[in-house]
Amino acid sequence: MDAETIPKQVRIRTNPDADLGHRYEAIERAAEFYGVSKTKAVVFACDDVRQLVNGVKAVLSRDDLTLRQKQEIAETFAARAVDVTVEESVSVEF
Repeated sequence: MDAETIPKQVRIRTNPDADLGHRYEAIERAAEFYGVSKTKAVVFACDDVRQLVNGVKAVLSRDDLTLRQKQEIAETFAARAVDVTVEESVSVEF
């Protein structure tokens, strides 16, 4: 992205009257987890989730794991906004 397309400020609505208070609580938990400001915590979490998902994909693509092991790993990493599923297809060619 270039400087012209990046906004100077991004706001996250957290109005508890609009049932959005959980957003603020999530940001506070992230700030506490990382030990940084709320702004940095949002950036860290956004960057980290991409890296974690790529790592999970890499682990689940290993050939030395059984289907059951892959399913257990997928269940461990599944989250509210990230659905991790394992499908194994078998094909026979003649």
